[in-house]
Amino acid sequence: MDTSSTTISRSQPVPERSSRTYRATIRDMDGVELEASQVSSVKFSLRDDKTDVVINGRFRVEVLNANGGTMGVGGALSMVLSPEDTVTMGTGKLQKRRMLFEVDYIGGHENHEVYFWVENLEDIPHVNLGDQEALNIGDFVFVEMAA
Repeated sequence: MDTSSTTISRSQPVPERSSRTYRATIRDMDGVELEASQVSSVKFSLRDDKTDVVINGRFRVEVLNANGGTMGVGGALSMVLSPEDTVTMGTGKLQKRRMLFEVDYIGGHENHEVYFWVENLEDIPHVNLGDQEALNIGDFVFVEMAA
């Protein structure tokens, strides 16, 4: 079992206390998109990368069509991050976060990590993250992280 990962650019941080949606396409080891009926579980964890502290109680939370997660047609996974998921810890201007998706499906298991940055907005106006182009990341395809 390998873990695929991607990092969203530090130059496009998520403003603290902002909602965002992460979208990915879940694929099996052969690159075939998984349908929701093939997936039995998607566990989600969210941590501060520097301190390893769990954010907003998000440790191995089931997100298969629950708790902000949605599994759609053609392996489409959406995960809504709430304002509570993008809080800042301490005084650092940019704070790195780590999302982990643990996917169980008929015939296998895949892990996928996503690293992104949260911007501490003390006296800083909100910034729109906007859309990003697709990146191939192993068994997943990162589609976008948008407001």
